[in-house]
Amino acid sequence: PFRVLATGVYEQSEEARLANAIEAAFFWSHDHAVEVLISDKRLAIDTHDTKLGQTYAIEGDKSAAIRVIKVASKKEAQPGDIIEFTIRFDNVGDEAIGNVTILDNLTTRLEYVEDSQSCTLESGFFVEDNEGESLALRWEIIEPMEPGDGGVVTFKCRVR
Repeated sequence: PFRVLATGVYEQSEEARLANAIEAAFFWSHDHAVEVLISDKRLAIDTHDTKLGQTYAIEGDKSAAIRVIKVASKKEAQPGDIIEFTIRFDNVGDEAIGNVTILDNLTTRLEYVEDSQSCTLESGFFVEDNEGESLALRWEIIEPMEPGDGGVVTFKCRVR
């Protein structure tokens, strides 16, 4: 539905709908933001833009940077309803980066729907317990990402 999720290219005409979808994802995530790791090193949030999600970078090194946009299909749902999540990630730095991991921590309000995940890039997918007494979803991207390259992960959760 959003060009930026499919291609990584932002169109201002999508701004209002995109802002609502980002807000919905934040509603379901609370303070459990998506995390990005390179070679198992956590990247810090470099900037925040409500139009285009968050950019993660190695502190003091803007050459390795990944923009992440997370959206949810809806903000309001009843127990048993399914919420679809999409995470777009793009190498917005100026060098290739390898060993990229996208990690999304679920809250106790959400239950991962088994086998509902997909990734447009070749990746290993793992589900593990997190500190919030729920699950963390982990995508380990196989191939290095060149500048401008990106991908999309999707998954579904059931509201508890």
